[in-house]
Parts: sequence; structure tokens; C-alpha cells
Amino acid sequence: MATTTLMEAEAIAAERILSCWKLKSIIMRISNLLEDLGATIYHIWREQNKVADHMAKVASRHGLEVVWREEEISSDLRALVILEKQDCPYLRRH
Repeated sequence: MATTTLMEAEAIAAERILSCWKLKSIIMRISNLLEDLGATIYHIWREQNKVADHMAKVASRHGLEVVWREEEISSDLRALVILEKQDCPYLRRH
């Protein structure tokens, strides 16, 4: 049975991880595994995923890991979830 894995990372953190030479062999192995599985990695602009962007900003202020219980989710984050569920359009400035 195939499973789907989704990883969301803040762009600066992802860049730091990917640029570390010690991780190059691990990254190459992951790349080979993704190819073997027929998986694809997509870049998503932060405007398209405001929920993940908001969560990454909060996590960067409080350390590397933050876990929220449902009752702890801020009204700002709840509003972003609702907007994202409704597929609200976004505009990206160049």
C-alpha cells in the first residue's frame, strides 16, 4: 500500500539544511529513494501556504519544534486555515 509523506519547511531552514556538506550523501540517498518511489518535490510560494508560513514563523521564535494542541491555536492561525480551505486567491509581488 502506497503512503504519501508531506514535509513542510521554512525556506531559510531548508536552505541551511541543503547547503550543509555533511548532509550531501544523505540528501543524495533521499533523492534516489524519491526517484525509486516516483515521488516529486514541489516548491510552494509562501503566499500559497500561509498556514505553514505562519507556523514556521512561530516556530522560529520559540525554537526548532513547536507542537500545538487544538485549544492553543491562535485566532490568526485559525483564520488562515479557513481561508486556505476556501482556496482564496493570492497575489505575489515581484
